[in-house]
Amino acid sequence: MTMETVSRYFELPSCLLMNSEVQALRKAAIRYLENRRFIRRISDCFPLRVIEAEEPNKRSVVVYLDLSREECVNMCNLGINRCTQEFQLGKQKFFLWIGSRVYFTLALTQREPLTDIGVKYVFSARKMPNEGFVIKRSGTFPFISLYRRTLNISRLFGNTTWSSLIASDSPFFINGTLHLRAELTIS
Repeated sequence: MTMETVSRYFELPSCLLMNSEVQALRKAAIRYLENRRFIRRISDCFPLRVIEAEEPNKRSVVVYLDLSREECVNMCNLGINRCTQEFQLGKQKFFLWIGSRVYFTLALTQREPLTDIGVKYVFSARKMPNEGFVIKRSGTFPFISLYRRTLNISRLFGNTTWSSLIASDSPFFINGTLHLRAELTIS
């Protein structure tokens, strides 16, 4: 298995996800990603800033991911995908995965599912220095421990290709940095 085949399995339409053969391939892809995470050094994972809710159960977090233009250019040119450091939502561990196919892909992956949970998500990006975050995608996703462990958002920036996203005139890079935010709540 390669990173390219892994990303193909995560981009399959949801109508195919119920097929047991496809499920087996997705599970193999997840195992491949998990094994690669242990082989890689921690420094290969993008760092995050995580703000946890001050509730007793910590049922919501806000995750900030800042990517430099250079990191994005390298991902695009080399066709590689990268993950972030792990973070915790409730008692579950998650990480973000950035795909570098034609369009910017962001995936939220459950590390070691303990129970089935639903997660409300809002993925946003900053656009222009003096503006706040602009919502790119939002919804609710059921993480089912045996079947669905990854929320895959392909085309996070719509029909904007990687090459357009990393262009020097891209409105999403502020002082050479792409600012992303994920607001996650257990529903």
